[in-house]
Amino acid sequence: MLNFTNGFSCAVNKDDDTVIINFIQRVPHFDSEYEKTEGVVENVDSIVMGKAVAGRLLNALKSMLGDEEIEE
Repeated sequence: MLNFTNGFSCAVNKDDDTVIINFIQRVPHFDSEYEKTEGVVENVDSIVMGKAVAGRLLNALKSMLGDEEIEE
């Protein structure tokens, strides 16, 4: 099953060598007159991994996407 995400947050526990990535989805909300109002943020999934695995993930993403900074 695939999940769609359009945002994320990260945290690192330096003592534990653990990285946590929370994937979120920002969903627009419309009122009864179809006017856009404040959106909702929903948690899609979270993953916990060791720093070594996180480093390999970082290298794999850099390899696939290139070293250039990607604009939002």
